Amino acid sequence: MKKSIFAIFFVCLITGIAIAEERSRPEALVGFWYGERSVEHKPISNKIQKELIERHKNGDIFIKFKIYDKTYGNLLAQQTEFGQWWLDNDIYTTKITKIVRDGQALKINTPEGYYLENYKITEITNDQITYRNVKDTIAFIIIRVPPDFTF
Repeated sequence: MKKSIFAIFFVCLITGIAIAEERSRPEALVGFWYGERSVEHKPISNKIQKELIERHKNGDIFIKFKIYDKTYGNLLAQQTEFGQWWLDNDIYTTKITKIVRDGQALKINTPEGYYLENYKITEITNDQITYRNVKDTIAFIIIRVPPDFTF
């Protein structure tokens, strides 16, 4: 009986260590980051997407998106995503568990109840990160901003 309990404890301990290693959250990625890019894919074309990413060392992530009309500068939509983030080698992953668009909570339509996105980091400096989505190769460049940054 004692051997069984010890074996279960040992497996849990090893599994916990493996999970902690898979959930690396380097200090270089923690903080507030801002980026913007032109959006030219249908159905959202002729738009500018601005985003503020807030990453915490404990793995929490908050991403606030604003979509503007490129021609007139009008704010068209706002969305905030909540979830977790981690880094595995040079693959940055976000697990989004809640989305609020224009003040309304949206249902996440996946069997798992979350969206998982993987990005390959191509460059990191103290003030800038460049990465691309591994599915569709959309590239992102974000810069470090202070916590009181607004957009």
